[in-house]
Amino acid sequence: MAPGDVRAFDVRSSREVWRFHTVPRPGKFGNDTWEGDSWKDRSGANAWGGASLDEKRGMVFVGLGSGAYDFYGGDRKGQNLFANSVVALDASTGRRIWHFQTLHHELWDHDLAVYPNLVRVTHASKQIDAVAQVGKRGYVFLFDRVTGKPLFEIEVRPVPPSDVPSEEAWPTQPIPVKPPPFERQNYGEDGLTNISQQAHDALLKQYRKIRSGSAFNPPSLEGTLIVPGFYGGASWSGASFDPPTGVLYVNSNNVLHVLTLGKAKPGKVYPYKRIPSPLFRNDEGYPGNEPPWGGADGHRPQPGRVSVRDAAGRVSGAHSTWNSTHRNLEFRGNYRHQRRTRFHRSQWRRKVPRFRQGDGADPVGVFPSGRQLCHAQHLHG
Repeated sequence: MAPGDVRAFDVRSSREVWRFHTVPRPGKFGNDTWEGDSWKDRSGANAWGGASLDEKRGMVFVGLGSGAYDFYGGDRKGQNLFANSVVALDASTGRRIWHFQTLHHELWDHDLAVYPNLVRVTHASKQIDAVAQVGKRGYVFLFDRVTGKPLFEIEVRPVPPSDVPSEEAWPTQPIPVKPPPFERQNYGEDGLTNISQQAHDALLKQYRKIRSGSAFNPPSLEGTLIVPGFYGGASWSGASFDPPTGVLYVNSNNVLHVLTLGKAKPGKVYPYKRIPSPLFRNDEGYPGNEPPWGGADGHRPQPGRVSVRDAAGRVSGAHSTWNSTHRNLEFRGNYRHQRRTRFHRSQWRRKVPRFRQGDGADPVGVFPSGRQLCHAQHLHG
């Protein structure tokens, strides 16, 4: 199976200059986070979202994906470095400078799907060059760019164990105290759709049959509600940083999935497989959780708090990207719908395009006035 190693090449000769093993080899730091020989021939843990370069310091930053297989880790017990980690590398040699693992022993397809953003923030009355990493879990992790030290406290909290035979979910996970999550981290019965009483009652029956509630409930044989869903939080589109205002713009998703494991046929690589997992939907095909189902988020690194949010009632947020310009405008592009939306930074208002049947999206909620405020978090402190 193909490794997810980060490699550098000479642009003139195409010669490989260095290689960083994202799954460490024996004798290297992090190899002991893979039980036994489970590191061997391990695929995944790849920087499929690309990389960021601090040219002045000669540093490369990557956000890494999950170690295969995403939903079952009985054959890879341990924390599994450097999967799901932000890693800073020496651009000349590939030497690891620092790292932080945002999710231990991944089981939810909540990989870091995009490169880290290089930002400059005011923290403790000082200007600091920092790294901001968004991800599917719905958090922004902030680090000092040089040292890797978190700018805000990250708590280690206990999470539920797995009852799938031979699986050992990691007992704790890192949770940033600031900024607060930009997507909801748990769902009770009060969070189910309110489109109609009939839809709510039908989903309630489904909800009570599966494992639900916490964002870290592990996959199960009876079905687990995945919070946030496989698309995040923040996914492939990542974030865009605007230096003049210090705002980090993030396109986010709030659509849930149901993950059910089943026994694989004899001879398969993994003893368990994911049974084709649907979105958690009502009987009309709309997401089963109450809106909004996605949004445009602005995170201001200053004080680590939330201000306002553009709450979109559609299901396609994973396919949108942000671009900042020098003329006080933000553009949000969506390749799935082939449209771009313009925001003004100071007013955070936009006109919502109408949806048509067959354009690749469900014709779900539009805003009553055609205008909506945006959400902002302050990343400085």
